[in-house]
Amino acid sequence: MIAAKSAIVKGANIWLFILLFTVAIILLCSWLVVQSEHYTTHSKLLSLFLTIDIGLIIPLIYYLIAAKKLRAPSVTTLVIFIACLGIATIILPDKDQFYLDKLKYLLFVTELTLLIYGIVKIRSIRKTYAEFALQRNDFVWSLTQTFQKLFGNSIATSIIQSEVQSLRYSLFFWKIRDEVTPGDVTFTGYKNNSYKVVMGVIGFVMLIELFSVHLLLWRFGMIVVVIAFILSAYGILFLLGDFIAIIRRPLSITESNTFYLRVGLRWNAEINISNVDSIVKESSKTEKIKVGGLNCVLVGNPDCILILKEPVVVTGYYGIKKVTNKILLSVDEPDSFIAEINNRIASESGK
Repeated sequence: MIAAKSAIVKGANIWLFILLFTVAIILLCSWLVVQSEHYTTHSKLLSLFLTIDIGLIIPLIYYLIAAKKLRAPSVTTLVIFIACLGIATIILPDKDQFYLDKLKYLLFVTELTLLIYGIVKIRSIRKTYAEFALQRNDFVWSLTQTFQKLFGNSIATSIIQSEVQSLRYSLFFWKIRDEVTPGDVTFTGYKNNSYKVVMGVIGFVMLIELFSVHLLLWRFGMIVVVIAFILSAYGILFLLGDFIAIIRRPLSITESNTFYLRVGLRWNAEINISNVDSIVKESSKTEKIKVGGLNCVLVGNPDCILILKEPVVVTGYYGIKKVTNKILLSVDEPDSFIAEINNRIASESGK
């Protein structure tokens, strides 16, 4: 069973890698062409090819892989098309955007289609999300259930969902309270280790890098500076969102004996206690047990190891999935957590 699940997950991850790698190569080559000496003498012809590559070929590749292979909603191809036109505008010099300007005539139809689609879907999204939010006080879980119900379980929807989650936790962090459902028993994993210190240092370094290092990139042109700035800012937002999610989304065990693995925005899974074989506290004797396990530790060594009877699929950022039957965890009160899990196992065995 674990082999079958791993094969399915591996296949999806391979297609996602092919998509991202191909797009990255096209964009990198396009930028290198514009920076080359040959572009100046053949700008008209090369600008046509680059416009086609970025504005049409990338959306086509996305459609063939994401929509056909990964079951993403076909309408997301229109979003990619708009994004590609924006990228082409940045890469191509202003004087060489003749063909790109012609392609932009399609923007009106594209944006109108997306607007109509959005109006139709937004009400369904809000209504469905509200229904799931009543069941559990967990934004990530409720949003995941909403997207899966309305759009299916595809890589594209997982990516959009991950971006929404990251922006929500990073940009509106002051509004977010502990996401705990009444009746659940919860355990944190960030208080009794150096996680907060490590993240503080990383965040401080990234803030300095955001401004100082980019000054050194001016000689490579505005495009490089803008791209580097966007990537750095995105990295800071991602780290902040994950940090807030780790604080506000503790590990949770429900009254119905379901263990919700919640490690920030990194890993999420629903595990029935009846599927738990055992749980052990980390020690020198558990080195062999840890081999092959999914590392959900924030910093340092794990506090305990959850061993399952049957493998489960753990979902990560951008819909990345891992199949495992062992999970390495950071828990502030490992003894209490182990005792709670063992009590739940005993209660399941007595049914």
